[in-house]
Amino acid sequence: MPLHAHWAVHDPLRRHFFAHREDRELLDVYHILRARIERLLPLLLAGVEQDRLHLGRELERIGRFLP
Repeated sequence: MPLHAHWAVHDPLRRHFFAHREDRELLDVYHILRARIERLLPLLLAGVEQDRLHLGRELERIGRFLP
């Protein structure tokens, strides 16, 4: 059974759909997701996915991380 996690980030395109969007906002979202993925990869390489409870906790913790 797959393990799911929701990493919420704001959607700058939705807020600025009819207005000029700021590229800085898109870069902010990019940096947030990149930092979270960079924290996930070592866990997967270390084999943490074998311990689903630990991985689930780590996914939640990573999902709250803001660089």
